[in-house]
Amino acid sequence: MIDTTIDNDTGMIVSDDHALVPLSEVEAFLAVRPPVDAAKELRDRLAALCTYYQGRVDVYNELYEGQLRTERYIGQVLSEMPKANGRRTDLEPSNTVLLGSVPTLDDLGFTKIQSSRLQQLASVSEERFNKYIEAKKEATERIVKADLLDPRGMSQAMETLTSRETVDWYTPPDIIERARSVLGTIDLDPASSDTAQQWIRATTYYTAETPAAQPWAGRVWLNPPFDDTPTWVDRLDSEYINGGVDAAILLVNSAPGYIWWENLWRRRPVCMLRDRLCFWTPGGVEGGQAKKGTTIAYYGEDIQFFTEAFGDLGRILLPDD
Repeated sequence: MIDTTIDNDTGMIVSDDHALVPLSEVEAFLAVRPPVDAAKELRDRLAALCTYYQGRVDVYNELYEGQLRTERYIGQVLSEMPKANGRRTDLEPSNTVLLGSVPTLDDLGFTKIQSSRLQQLASVSEERFNKYIEAKKEATERIVKADLLDPRGMSQAMETLTSRETVDWYTPPDIIERARSVLGTIDLDPASSDTAQQWIRATTYYTAETPAAQPWAGRVWLNPPFDDTPTWVDRLDSEYINGGVDAAILLVNSAPGYIWWENLWRRRPVCMLRDRLCFWTPGGVEGGQAKKGTTIAYYGEDIQFFTEAFGDLGRILLPDD
């Protein structure tokens, strides 16, 4: 008799071979920059699950997003390989097939055409990728890789998204209180709004209308606009390193395969949330789950406080030595 488990997301009884792979686990796996062959195994596992769950669009889309994110990671690694002879001389051992060897496309199990399409997928900007995925999930329509690779399909999906009424979403108060417990108080929220301040209660806060040159100082909470996250992270890094910011808590979308995000968790303690956050509406009502995983980073000396405040929400990663 085949062992069975009940899938909590679908309510279906499935064999162990068909147990779901949560998107948060995919993001955590890619965050450590696994070897390409290991990423390929995960991609194949997710592809098989997509076939099994193709009758459930919501489950399929969650799995297929994980597959696409894995392929984007592989595509980025392949794009970093030198073009001459398909070999590179500076590839880190973690991305080689055998320690001490330099892999070719044949070693990695890809044809030139497959490699080209993976790199094309990786070249789609994170913003456009996220908006396409969001549009398809909100419409309960199947995600199609060809749309991402074809500007016409991408444009059609983006039109569907932008035609809907825009709603602002805010960080849940529970996350803010955890941040406050680490920082002691919040002196500055540089990317905020009047509504969010009902529970953030920063001493000083800036809005979209505030000039960008305003100073940053003290203990900072930052949940930046997701369409320009790297710029905000660079500013926080600079302010902290130069001594303007004493300590900070940063909340961003997880972005496996992107240098700014890898630099973040390599340099700062982070918590990669196990579950996707449910952001709040302007009326103070819990909304739907975010379309991506969440990473919370800490800038400061009290790492133990940060671990105790956020450790129950997900995986804590400490910076490289």
